[in-house]
Amino acid sequence: MLYFVVKNRSFTEDNKHIAAFIFVWFLERNHLLYAKNGERIVVDTTVVVLIVMIAQSHPNDKDMMVKVVVNLLT
Repeated sequence: MLYFVVKNRSFTEDNKHIAAFIFVWFLERNHLLYAKNGERIVVDTTVVVLIVMIAQSHPNDKDMMVKVVVNLLT
C-alpha cells in the first residue's frame, strides 16, 4: 500500500504526506506502531526515510522496496 500511494501518485497533490499518514494509521490500527511497553516501534524519521527511498527508487526495484518495508515490520 505504501509503495503504490507514493509511486503511483494516487492523489493530485501531497502523495508522500498522505502515504505517511496512511502508513502510520495502518500500523496503529494493526497494533504495529507501539511495543508492549508503550515505546514507538516505527518513529517519524523512519517513515520519512522509507517514503523518500521509495519515491526515489526505480520502478524495477519495487519488490526490493516492499521487502524493506516488510522486514522493518517483522
